[in-house]
Amino acid sequence: MTRLHPSVLWAIPCVVVGFFTYLAREYQLDDSLIYLRYLRNLIEGNGLVFNPGEYFNGLTSPLYVFVLFLGSFVFQNLQLNTIIISGALLLAAAIVAGKLFSRSNWEAIFTAVLIGGFSIFYWNFGMESALFLCLIGLSLHLYSSDSDYFVLTLSLLALTRIEGIILAGFLGLDYLYRHKKLPNLKLMATAIVIFSLPFLFNYFYYGALVPATGSAKIGQGSSGLWGDGWLFLDTAHLVSLGFRGSMLAFLLTVAYACVGVWLLRHNRVATLALAFAVTLFLVYTLFNVPNYYWYYSPFFYLGLLFAAHGLWSMLASAWQKFKRARDSKALLTLISNTTAMTIIIAATMTFQERGPPLHYVTLGNWLAANTPEDSSVAMVEVGTVGWYSRREIVDILGLVSPHNAEHIGKREFFAWQQYYQPDYVLVHDPQWAHERSVSLLLETGAYTLDSEFNFRGFLLLTKSGLISDEQISQNARNAMIGERNLEELADSSSYPPDFVRLDAGRLFAHAPTELTLTLKQPEENLQIGYGLDTAIQGRHSGICFAVKKPLTDEVLFSDCIATDSAANDMNRAADIPFRGNVGDELLFSISCPVGCDYAWSYWNKVYFLSTADD
Repeated sequence: MTRLHPSVLWAIPCVVVGFFTYLAREYQLDDSLIYLRYLRNLIEGNGLVFNPGEYFNGLTSPLYVFVLFLGSFVFQNLQLNTIIISGALLLAAAIVAGKLFSRSNWEAIFTAVLIGGFSIFYWNFGMESALFLCLIGLSLHLYSSDSDYFVLTLSLLALTRIEGIILAGFLGLDYLYRHKKLPNLKLMATAIVIFSLPFLFNYFYYGALVPATGSAKIGQGSSGLWGDGWLFLDTAHLVSLGFRGSMLAFLLTVAYACVGVWLLRHNRVATLALAFAVTLFLVYTLFNVPNYYWYYSPFFYLGLLFAAHGLWSMLASAWQKFKRARDSKALLTLISNTTAMTIIIAATMTFQERGPPLHYVTLGNWLAANTPEDSSVAMVEVGTVGWYSRREIVDILGLVSPHNAEHIGKREFFAWQQYYQPDYVLVHDPQWAHERSVSLLLETGAYTLDSEFNFRGFLLLTKSGLISDEQISQNARNAMIGERNLEELADSSSYPPDFVRLDAGRLFAHAPTELTLTLKQPEENLQIGYGLDTAIQGRHSGICFAVKKPLTDEVLFSDCIATDSAANDMNRAADIPFRGNVGDELLFSISCPVGCDYAWSYWNKVYFLSTADD
């Protein structure tokens, strides 16, 4: 009987990746359609832009765009092109990982299958993640083979995601330490040229050397809209996505990865790979990058690589002991490790078909059919709706629109309205924290709700035409100034955080409180907004608001909201005649004439017309 050649066994990971890629054939990740819209505009002759005529670089990965562009000559269906390329790159990443540390052909195949079947990698399809993983694995493989061609793959890695420079630094320094010389100079020169070309293109085409996405993501993290604290350490969603919610499978994988790290502790390349992973994790954490799951791909890739080595080594050892001794202890060890392997594989492989986000597809198609072709739409998730609507898109969060990301990072949430006054604004209902600035457009009458738009969970705002674009921009500046003043009032507080807190444009203050604001320049005509949470209607005993000059005890304004006030009368505003000089202090007080039970109140607007008009 003829024995199969070992290479035939590599058909197993090919079948695994091919099967799961087929299940993901209709999958569309919102951010991945940003790439496709750039590419479609290029193919249609509009340039490599998201909005025709707007040369702004919102592309994270120049190499991935180039790969997609080359693939489009073979697969004209850009969605199919993206899925096939993602599948092929993931397969390559799995195979090269299998060959990296394995001591047998079966271990290599097992490693490739474990990585190739990991569900979270398929949730990343359409992004540059698979290309990044492939080049990480290939760079480590070439370096372990003492091939100087690793400098070329490292240059490509850094062009896929700039974080690839971290691995290049570790491998480069180690090479210099070991060889006391530089790698092949021709290859280094080629790598430098390859790495430089996209930056030159960016400079002459977009007017900026680097894409805006890196600073945009960092700005998103510092905005507070994605949560407080260290965002990248919030990983609960990864257990659900990658391990079907099985904490046992996750912990087993971590445990076997630790075993793999220990077994490979004397392997130089394994140590370098681990150093890269740790450093990359620290960079993401310290820069407070939002915890989008595709950023975790390198950690899962290397983690599964170590876990596969640890698990297979323990299985192989138990099997050898059982064959020799046939004792119950060896058999128990073999069964326990086999059971663990089954649990991990069952949890990490998801046999479900993935499709597009149908709600966004429907919204995009509705906008395409019901809005003028030359109209513009602002929103916070721009990929799918932008792809299907084919409308000019204003990205409130700034990934594909100039100016906005910088302001988001500074928590200047209204700033985008200074630059953009789109025809429509699409928001969630109830509004996301990311969309908090949109309320101003309704409050000022600049936009109204579109009565023909009827989608559960969403609202469409239509430009009213009642006020000018210049006034919309001015209103945004007023709101920004007001938020800065609210922040200063909050900073002046000596009360516990539970009593005074700034949240979503409102400075909540449980009465009694006194907060101060110091004028930075001459000001006049103070405008304020204040009120009570409607949840305490009828439960409080009356709450009074006042603005005073503390030095002279002059009361500039006072007003009380009675316990029986109607809900629509619990949010108020006032214009206060006022003239002040630099250094003058204003005291904002909230008091309770009877009792302060349920005295939750707030200030939500504090600005001066003299500043607003500048």
